[in-house]
Amino acid sequence: MDKKTYFIISGTTLVALLTGWSVGYYYNAPDKPISQQRLNSGSYTYINPLLDYIEDPSSPLLNREVDALRAKIEDDTNSALSRGFITAGSVYYRDLNNGPWFSAGSDTEFKAASLFKIPLMIAIFKQAETDPSILERTITYEKPFENVVQHNVDSSNKTIELGKSYTILQLVESMIIYSDNYAAYLLLNQIDASLVTRVFSDLSLAVPDQNVEETITPRKYATFLRVLYNATYLNREYSEKSLEILSRSTFSHGIRSVISKETLASTKYGIAVTNDGQKQLHECGIIYWTKDRPHVVCVMTTGNNYDEMANFIKNVTADIQTAVLEKQI
Repeated sequence: MDKKTYFIISGTTLVALLTGWSVGYYYNAPDKPISQQRLNSGSYTYINPLLDYIEDPSSPLLNREVDALRAKIEDDTNSALSRGFITAGSVYYRDLNNGPWFSAGSDTEFKAASLFKIPLMIAIFKQAETDPSILERTITYEKPFENVVQHNVDSSNKTIELGKSYTILQLVESMIIYSDNYAAYLLLNQIDASLVTRVFSDLSLAVPDQNVEETITPRKYATFLRVLYNATYLNREYSEKSLEILSRSTFSHGIRSVISKETLASTKYGIAVTNDGQKQLHECGIIYWTKDRPHVVCVMTTGNNYDEMANFIKNVTADIQTAVLEKQI
């Protein structure tokens, strides 16, 4: 991805600015065999509201064979590791409607970086549920932020501009679609810190020491995507809006480089540099192969070359796409 654009925002910085904390551990939602009662109204594009869980271990939908896919991804991970394309990689997959899931690769936790822009968006839309007018509130980007961490950034990346005014909704869109750190920081200076704290506490987050760099696994991070798809935290309107905004992400080097233009995908990427100088590239999202076959795919990597890490994300996506479209799972 030479001459391509990447933005990085530290999750520690994001949360610390709001609360003084570094947040990085997510509750483990039960992964018990269950069937689900959903709205299935056809009124929404990106969500399928969850009405109830019904435990049914005998359901054949809950025993769909995913071992072959997991083995394939494990092989791809081991190959990428042995060839030096990545130094760590972890993958989480879940069928959102029927429940089969697996984790593959390393159990290592990764720095969340720009992935933490999703909970900031959720916090803002949570406030909008009771006061929709906040999304039309206008903020002027009056002076540049100091010490905003950027990585491999060039002039091709779209960001908000000094001297211009933006609504809260426009800033949310820029923060998510373009991973714009300036938009994120402007929002951080405007939002009530307790609203972001509430998102974490509502999702039963454990808060580590403020001096500990936040890390997360793909499976834990996927919780955010699941609550949006299920419309179980935000209401249906803002769950749908959140995933629609994510569907406009301009990052095209991973998941979107594999799927067809007609296939919807609501995705977010993150990029980080570890304390020892290694690079990290992640992408997590919901891929809507068909209306009734949405899957969470979350890939996190550590390595030395962003192109090679992006290729690993592409290979994982291609494996899952083949398995889904050829009805192997």
